[in-house]
Amino acid sequence: MGIIKVGGDIRDTVSSLYLIKEPIKEYSSIKIGESGWTPLEQAVEEAAKKHDFLLVEGAMSAFTGLLNDNYKRPMSTAEVAAALGASTIIVVGCDKEGIEGALINTLNYVNILKRLGVNTTGVILNKLRVSYITDEIKQTMKNAFQNAGIELLGMVPRLDLEGRGMIPEIEIRYEDFGAQAIDAAEKYIDLDLLARVASPPLKVEIDYKGFMEKFKNLLTN
Repeated sequence: MGIIKVGGDIRDTVSSLYLIKEPIKEYSSIKIGESGWTPLEQAVEEAAKKHDFLLVEGAMSAFTGLLNDNYKRPMSTAEVAAALGASTIIVVGCDKEGIEGALINTLNYVNILKRLGVNTTGVILNKLRVSYITDEIKQTMKNAFQNAGIELLGMVPRLDLEGRGMIPEIEIRYEDFGAQAIDAAEKYIDLDLLARVASPPLKVEIDYKGFMEKFKNLLTN
């Protein structure tokens, strides 16, 4: 398994690279705008030579940078996802607005991503407080996502890690973090279903200007 980061904030992916024991490579960062260093197609092509399964981590929200017309495209995670044509999994933090707010935001995201042509196939709910979530609530969520054309791949509770964690690459205890992260993935994410909804990247020619205009129209119409 290989991990690639969209954009240049490689600190975000240090912990992920630590889990798979892989150093930062030239293909580890996809260039968007003036952030990152390897063009999209080149990064994926090089990484695919060395790995059977690639996880491409987005930057900020899927749409961050999409309206910024000052730099060369792609400029957002949504554009990268559309250009790859591969399965897109939305990972949603539930610690700010609770599960209810996370559900509404996710369904809105899915709707817009799909209308933009992004191959959105699944969702993982992260940092979840699960004390009051019953089987009935879980089924309601699954039904809501299936009606939107995606699968609920996992519900991961918030992990309690010692340390402030304000500077992850310095303060996270990586052995503890790695053990808990792997345990959480195996326990709370349906990895078999994740593998089934995954699909290889396709070379898709994107009209980035048209992509941005379509996004604007979705916001106003």
